[in-house]
Amino acid sequence: MVSLELTLTFPNAHGACKTFRVTYLHGYTEAEAARLRHQALHLAPYILFDRPLVGAKRILEVGSGVGGQTAILVGQYPESQITAVEREISSHEAGERWLAQNSEFRSRVEQIHSDVRDLPSGFPKHDAAFFCWVLEHCPEPVAVLKATLRHLTPGARVLVHEVFNQAFDIRPKFPKVVQQYYDALNALQRAFGGDPNVGSALGQLLFEAGFANIRISSPLIQLDDREPKAREAMFDYMGALFRSGEPGLLEAGLVPSNMGEEVERTLRALGRTPGVAFHYTIVRATAQAPV
Repeated sequence: MVSLELTLTFPNAHGACKTFRVTYLHGYTEAEAARLRHQALHLAPYILFDRPLVGAKRILEVGSGVGGQTAILVGQYPESQITAVEREISSHEAGERWLAQNSEFRSRVEQIHSDVRDLPSGFPKHDAAFFCWVLEHCPEPVAVLKATLRHLTPGARVLVHEVFNQAFDIRPKFPKVVQQYYDALNALQRAFGGDPNVGSALGQLLFEAGFANIRISSPLIQLDDREPKAREAMFDYMGALFRSGEPGLLEAGLVPSNMGEEVERTLRALGRTPGVAFHYTIVRATAQAPV
């Protein structure tokens, strides 16, 4: 997860501008760390349904955050050593606390506090790399990918998952309050220099960074009356995800103070409403370091 700290200016209703300090879209609180770990477990069936990195001896996890995905990787790839690189100190420390509580993985996980672009030239080469919801927060995603490539062996495999927020839909009707809040979240992410639709360019980004054998797929999440419990859980997850961005939205003056609570309540209710359908498309890429 990438930490950003910028001074942003948004016009208010009268055309005047407000300047304020903001950080990463979802914040770095303990509550957010817990939400991210839940997110990793909740989304695992939709993104980690196979093992394309099987056989890798060393996996470089870029933007490892609080360790949510790391915990899944050590289970999915029991033969692999995981190097978890995270630049935000509070997230790195949360990952270290997770590892301290799961000491059985200590011999298989090395956690490094660094931007992948700042790793030394003598950093060990890895034969696989893993990204999950990282490039969406990067103002320079190609630079991050190029830096990763420098630390991979020829032919090393890469697995990347990214967002394509434009694909989010609710049927039969997308509530206006949810749409307004979602638009504000996406606008704030762009203001940070991120891209809520980066998945649509994932193949191009990997190509520009120098990767080979790039393959793009789109895991589809579509939940409705066929799986009511899964739909309920997904809308609950989305409610918590949206609410986690509320502090930044309030600081930016992009939403009123009661909107986050209303949106979370609306989403939770939709998850329990017969006839409602949830749709989202993830973008997934596999690639290799050139031989």
